[in-house]
Amino acid sequence: MYLRVDPNNGIPLGMQIANGLRLAILAQRLHPGEQLPSARALAADLRVNFHTVRKAYGDLEAEGVLEFRRGLGTFVTAARQARAAELRRLVRSHLEALVEDLAGVAIDSDALAELVRAELERLTASPEKKT
Repeated sequence: MYLRVDPNNGIPLGMQIANGLRLAILAQRLHPGEQLPSARALAADLRVNFHTVRKAYGDLEAEGVLEFRRGLGTFVTAARQARAAELRRLVRSHLEALVEDLAGVAIDSDALAELVRAELERLTASPEKKT
């Protein structure tokens, strides 16, 4: 599973992890019943504190998005209807971070839109789905 966090964008790491997982579930890159990496493994992968991942997993469990099964691990719960408002909110938060990252870069909106379109096509055509 690919999940990206940026310690310099001002959004707490745990919130970035939770939002990334929510988006992956809404986009159906993570499926109901699918097991997530252990909090320790994901923390090592992302190079963040184990407790940060545990908190993100805990928050998502409290929302009913994830389910912890003692001795087995953490799983995506049964499918919920992807609400358009939730998906728009998540996409907006990612776009806001991108715009902040690009502040001061000389790129027009058409070129940026083309880059986004090309990247989406690349990701959806790739046999290895990324989160």
